[in-house]
Amino acid sequence: MARQDGHYHVAARKACLGVLEDLKEPHYARAAFVNAAIEADILVERDREG
Repeated sequence: MARQDGHYHVAARKACLGVLEDLKEPHYARAAFVNAAIEADILVERDREG
């Protein structure tokens, strides 16, 4: 089961709220969610663009 209390999970949630409040750019939230997925040991595929 994925962790919901990990450091990166909390950071990802805060980053998402920051985007919704126009305080952060969306790429910060995406990066934070990638880190949270790695922390939770969930497979993450790379973008095909980059």
